[in-house]
Amino acid sequence: MSTEEREALAAQLRETERGEAASWVTYPPSPWWWPLAFGAWTFLYVLALGLLDGVAQAGATFPLALVMVGVIAWERRRRGSWPTGRPPQQLRRPMTVLFAGLLGIAGVAWLVGETVGTWPAAALAGVAVAGLVWWYGAAYDRVATQLRSRPA
Repeated sequence: MSTEEREALAAQLRETERGEAASWVTYPPSPWWWPLAFGAWTFLYVLALGLLDGVAQAGATFPLALVMVGVIAWERRRRGSWPTGRPPQQLRRPMTVLFAGLLGIAGVAWLVGETVGTWPAAALAGVAVAGLVWWYGAAYDRVATQLRSRPA
């Protein structure tokens, strides 16, 4: 294989990688209230789980679940596409921190709920989730900007 053929093949591979990452890094900015909305939703969800039982709990958590379905549908329409395939390697760290952070927040909120009470647990979870979603959005945007600006 000649040098020209290798260079053409390498350029084609770079373009393919850029195309695969496009659905992950091309999107409109999240609204300023996005982290606050997730924090408020979490606050209400923790309250519903901690203060209610039986039918009342189901009656409170079902609309909250519907809100999340609506958020996903709205986000898909707003973005115009939905990421497919594996995320780019550079996005895996922020995603891992997000999921680990959510598990940690759930554990700490449960512990606070068991030892102190539901209201403090809900407040802690709401504030922590809002902060984590804000951090994740900023980290994701940084990585996406870097990936979009890479030369072809």
